[in-house]
Amino acid sequence: MRQRNKQIQARVSEEDYKKIIKLAKLSNCKSLSEYLIDKAIKKEIVEFDLKDINKGLGKIGGELNHLVILCHQGMIERVDLTKFADEIELLRDDLNDKLK
Repeated sequence: MRQRNKQIQARVSEEDYKKIIKLAKLSNCKSLSEYLIDKAIKKEIVEFDLKDINKGLGKIGGELNHLVILCHQGMIERVDLTKFADEIELLRDDLNDKLK
């Protein structure tokens, strides 16, 4: 384990501070220090927002849950899941685009 016995201080505006904190939380880094060190030595840090993907998955999950309820009530017997497979494929493509 490397020893970290040196400290660096920097002053930033409130706006920049909020941006840095937000980006650090979105990254896979364990701490703000790790994020800043990785950024400073130019390691690649993948940052992206999954809100749209989570929203899409939540919508699909809600619709599937509703169909399950209707099946249990005997109101429907068969369901065509092609629509859901297509929507999941679109979300997968969106996620892959974000990872590039």
